[in-house]
Amino acid sequence: MKLPTGHQLKAARALAGLEQRQVAAKAKIDASTLHRMEASGNKSIRGHAGNVESVIDVLRKAGVEITSDPDGVRLIPRGSKK
Repeated sequence: MKLPTGHQLKAARALAGLEQRQVAAKAKIDASTLHRMEASGNKSIRGHAGNVESVIDVLRKAGVEITSDPDGVRLIPRGSKK
């Protein structure tokens, strides 16, 4: 799995309409951990694989997916089984 960039995480969170603290709580990580992930900017995020997967899963459940584009995110169409 190619790790997303900090910009992608931040954009996905914004598209989902969630605050950092909300995503962090749902992912069961500290808000400062998510803040550090997003602060990676246009570089791939660094962090424990489990934490990264948890955040991506929260965003996916909120209806947003991170695409393979360098800074891509998109809404998941309703009814999609992704």
